[in-house]
Amino acid sequence: MVGPADPLASLFPPSQLGRYQVLERLGAGGMAEVLVCIRHGAAGFARAVAVKRILPFAAGDAGFRAMLRREAAIAASTDHPSCVRVDELEEHEGELLLSMELLYGLDASALLARRKDRGEALPPAVALRIGVDALRGLHHVHGLADGEGRPLGVVHRDISPHNVFVTESGLSKVLDFGIATAMEAMDRDTLTGALKGKFRYMAPEQVLLRPLDARTDLWAVAASLYELIAGEPALRGSMIEVLDALRDGPPPIDWSPAITPDVRRLLERALAADPADRVATAEAFADEIEAGHEVASHRVVAQLLDEVAAEDMAALRRRVAVALRTEERLSDSSELAPTPSEEASAEAPPVRALGTTAPGKGLATPAVSPAEERPTAPGRKVAARDTVADDTLAPAALRDARDTLRDEERSPLAEPPVPPVRTRSATPSVRPKAHADPAAGGTRWLAIALVFVLGAALGWLAGGLWF
Repeated sequence: MVGPADPLASLFPPSQLGRYQVLERLGAGGMAEVLVCIRHGAAGFARAVAVKRILPFAAGDAGFRAMLRREAAIAASTDHPSCVRVDELEEHEGELLLSMELLYGLDASALLARRKDRGEALPPAVALRIGVDALRGLHHVHGLADGEGRPLGVVHRDISPHNVFVTESGLSKVLDFGIATAMEAMDRDTLTGALKGKFRYMAPEQVLLRPLDARTDLWAVAASLYELIAGEPALRGSMIEVLDALRDGPPPIDWSPAITPDVRRLLERALAADPADRVATAEAFADEIEAGHEVASHRVVAQLLDEVAAEDMAALRRRVAVALRTEERLSDSSELAPTPSEEASAEAPPVRALGTTAPGKGLATPAVSPAEERPTAPGRKVAARDTVADDTLAPAALRDARDTLRDEERSPLAEPPVPPVRTRSATPSVRPKAHADPAAGGTRWLAIALVFVLGAALGWLAGGLWF
């Protein structure tokens, strides 16, 4: 048997198991634990599931690994509302992980315990509904066949109130298929240790190591029904006392007054020491219960479950919902993350196209010639006039025009931004041939006139000085 390097590994589950994000531990037994996880898939897919894994101290044990494979194979073959759905069995770093549907509710044993804590018994009609649901699921499993139609002869072998789960809808489901079958391959000491606490639901033939069939499970269902109605096990005493009693003859049951005579007759037949004296099939057992006894509806069972577990179920739902919303936000963020080209574009400094007005300037010049006009970019305002009359220009405007032209000469050329996102040109910039601008032409003539006037004035002054 292989144990964990860290002795605390069995106490604290990891936060991640392959593609499963672990939220919390749902329950644990002697050799396995069930975790609430978020399963991650492609394109941001995420689903809340229950993941069963062998505890680290036994993760390398060949017998336990074979047991989990057996359970997965049987459960994956089932397709019934009263059987827990298994999605897949996968291996992560040498560890087997069994992914199942996540159920909200309580197992029948926990439901009974909470009712007892409140000083209340479980109504017989509710107990019988739980039993009928379990029997319907078991009948489906007992009838499983291979690809050629040959019966597989599946027997659960570990039915108990712990392995029947009452869901929030009021429907009960059978859990843990195939575990006891795999355990039979182990030596007797391992078997006894693994079944400790379940001996009260074992049929006599199971204790005597005789051949088993579907009627073995019916004995366990009857023992479970007795406990759910009476609030105590049908077989009391130590493990040795119970096992000895089962080997020696009919089980000694001290019938509780909570068991009505008609229910007692029903259970006595299913608890017969000889399998031949029991009802033949799980379906026949369920039909007999519904035909002759009051059986609660699923709605009534759901209401009773809410009375003792509504807060717990709601809290678990909130934790799962928060985890799923977080995963959705992370997925959306990754999808909206910029690509490398977008990041490069975002880091590039903005490029001002020729023809746009420089900040603080009042003069705009066309960027391209009329033959090379581009469509106006969305949101860009077009000036009513593109030229300025010569007589409106003042020396300040001349300086502004000069500064604008110099700024544009130093700026790289870019096309007008047709899409709103500006990018650097991937090809070398080619400066288009400048075209005539009436304002620019007027500016040049005015500058020339000023030069002549200044020259004449300087000449006159100089001439005066010379003479």
